[in-house]
Amino acid sequence: MQVIKNNKGYTLLLTLIIIVVLIILFSSFTLSALSQQKQVENTDDSFEATALAEMGVEYYRAKIINMTHDQGILLALELQNNQKKLPKDRESEETIKIRHMNLLINNIKSLITSDSTHTVDSINNSTKSFKLLKTPNYMGNNSIEIEVQGALLNKKKDITAEFKIPDDLVVPKASDSNNENPMDGRKNLIILPPKPTNLCNGMKVNPCYTSETPDTKSISNIKMWIENTSINFNNDTGKYQNFNSTLYLFGQTTFNHINGSNLNLYSNQNITFDKHVSLVNSKIELAGQLKLNFNSSGNNNKTSFSASTILADGIYINTQNKNYYLNLTNGSKLCLRNKSFSADHNKIKKDNSSFVYILDPSITGKPVNVGTETNTKYVSEVDFKNLCGLTDTSSTEYIINSPTLDNFTKKIIYK
Repeated sequence: MQVIKNNKGYTLLLTLIIIVVLIILFSSFTLSALSQQKQVENTDDSFEATALAEMGVEYYRAKIINMTHDQGILLALELQNNQKKLPKDRESEETIKIRHMNLLINNIKSLITSDSTHTVDSINNSTKSFKLLKTPNYMGNNSIEIEVQGALLNKKKDITAEFKIPDDLVVPKASDSNNENPMDGRKNLIILPPKPTNLCNGMKVNPCYTSETPDTKSISNIKMWIENTSINFNNDTGKYQNFNSTLYLFGQTTFNHINGSNLNLYSNQNITFDKHVSLVNSKIELAGQLKLNFNSSGNNNKTSFSASTILADGIYINTQNKNYYLNLTNGSKLCLRNKSFSADHNKIKKDNSSFVYILDPSITGKPVNVGTETNTKYVSEVDFKNLCGLTDTSSTEYIINSPTLDNFTKKIIYK
C-alpha cells in the first residue's frame, strides 16, 4: 500500500483551527466584558438611584424642619397676642399649642400634593428624580414617617425615614433683668419676631419673607416679613380691601394709597405714608417716626384712622398745604413716646372718642392736658402702656424651639 507523505494542506488546516479558537476566545472575552460592563452600569444606576432617594430624604427633612420653625413663629405670635387679652377672653396656652401642632402635621401631610416630585436632571432621555411615595404618616408622639423613592431609568430605590418633631414648638425665653432692647435701650420699642424661612415668591405662602416689593394683591390673610421697600397700592386706588394681614417691616418702608381694614404694621424704623391712607380697625407700631408727606397733587388729602391704634416715637406731618391733615375717629389712639412732640395740632383732627397720648416719664399721677387740647394728654409710663394696649412687661416672651438634624432624625431604613 502506498503511504502518502505529502504534508501539503496541514498548515492551512492548522491555521484555520487556530483562527477558530482565537475567534471563540475573543468572542468569549468580548461577551464577558460586555456582561461585566452591563453589571457595572446596573450597579452604578442602582447606586445613583439610592443617592437620589437619599437626596430626597435630605430635601424633605430640611423642608419639614423649616415648616416646624415657621409654625413656631406663628405659635409664638398667637401666644403673645393671647396675653394681651382680658383674662376672661384668653384661650388656654395648651389649647393654642395643640392647634398649632395639628396645623403643622396637616401641612406636612399636604406635601404629597404640594411638593411631591422633583426632577434632578434630564439628559439624553435619562431622567433623575425623587418623590414622596405616599402621604407622610403621623405615627403619634409627634413622629412623622416619610417614604422617598429615587429613580433613574428603570432603577428605583426606596428609603423610609422617621422624624421627631419637638414636643414644644416654642419655649419661654429665660428672663434677664439686665437685658436691654437691642435697638437703643428705650422702653416700649418694637422687637420684630425672627424671619420665616419661606420666601414670598408670588405663590401664596404663609408666613413668608421678601426683600423685594411685594405684590399688593398678595397682602390678604397673610403674615409677611418685608425689608427696605416701598409698597405701592396705586393700582388699587380707591378700592377698599379687608387685608386681615400682619406685616413686619425691617428698615425704612413707604406706603402709597391704602384703603382698607384689619392691617397691622410693625416696624423697627420709620414708616412713611406718601399719599392718601385710610385704615379701619388696624394697628401700627414702630420704633421710629410716622411720616405723613402727602406727596399728591390733589386737594383735601388726609391720612385717616378709624378704631385704630398708632404707636410711634413721633409724628411728622407735611404742613405745606392747609388741606392736608391726620384724622382720628371711632376711638382711635395716637401714642407718641417723644415728649418733645410739637406737631401742628391743627393738622390732627379727632372726634370726641379719639385721643393723642404722649409719654412723659416725669408724670406719676393722672394724665395732663396738652394746652387746651382735652383729647391730647401727657401720660405716665403706666398709663401709656395701659391706654395704648402694650404688652405687660411681665408677660412671657417665647423663642422658637427649632429642631436640629441630630435630634430630628430617629431612623432611616433602606429598602
